[in-house]
Amino acid sequence: MAILNSKIILAKGIKMDREYNNVLSFNTSQILNILNSNTHYVNSSNTFAFIGGNNTNVISCPFTYNECLISNYIAFQNTNYSNKWFFAFITNVIRKSNGMTQIEFEVDAWSTWFEDWQKKPCYIIREHVNNDTIGANTVPENLDVGDVIELGEIEDISLSEYFWVAVSTAWLPNGASGGDQFSGVTLYNKQISGNKIILFKVNNAQSIIDLGLYIIRTNSDGHIADIQDIFIVPDAVINPSQLTQHTCTVSSYTFNYYTLPYSMDIEEFNTNIPKVTSYSDYTPKNRKMFRLSI
Repeated sequence: MAILNSKIILAKGIKMDREYNNVLSFNTSQILNILNSNTHYVNSSNTFAFIGGNNTNVISCPFTYNECLISNYIAFQNTNYSNKWFFAFITNVIRKSNGMTQIEFEVDAWSTWFEDWQKKPCYIIREHVNNDTIGANTVPENLDVGDVIELGEIEDISLSEYFWVAVSTAWLPNGASGGDQFSGVTLYNKQISGNKIILFKVNNAQSIIDLGLYIIRTNSDGHIADIQDIFIVPDAVINPSQLTQHTCTVSSYTFNYYTLPYSMDIEEFNTNIPKVTSYSDYTPKNRKMFRLSI
């Protein structure tokens, strides 16, 4: 005579999957508490014959067809043989009669045997971290994050009435003709360079004209190839009191430029950048963006 005291718990809304993409590192008691909670509990019974006998993953039960349809997970225990609880995914529901529904299931190996194995060191491809200290997690993930989306912009310095144009060159024109060919090493702002850096203070139209006249003069001297780079420099990083002014001519036009002294000093400026804590409708759960210090 079959002993009818095996137990089964029927549950819904359990967010674990058969591919084990989402698992719970919970012990048996914790999972049973979840299945018996108001959110997930559907029904239960303790009047079953041995469940899973002869390697069959089918249970005929007295639960209603609707109760089985809304459920996706079960727990069962063959009390007469063992106190071991098994957990399983519902894979199919078949109505046999008004008072009988058949459930097909697949054992959840992770949850069922989680307490019965010992974890060993392994390589984790990706996980959420517990330690969110700045600098604690510096290994790049090399994930494709898609196109960069700009949510706003902040000026790195306050706007002023002028800026500087810097020219990296090895030719320094002097006076009405001639000049100095530079072939040495310079040191600016703790940066070593093989060229001289000359500057044009751009605060009016004449300043742009001076830059054009310098290029024309350098070309007429046969040294246009000595100009390596031309770039913009904010006024916050230039100390005018340290500059030397030079006056030159080309044809009948006069222009001025400035040279930087050798210097180990660092020109610094401070700016405040508000910390971004959310992006459109997304708020990160870990601290991934931090205030920059310039």
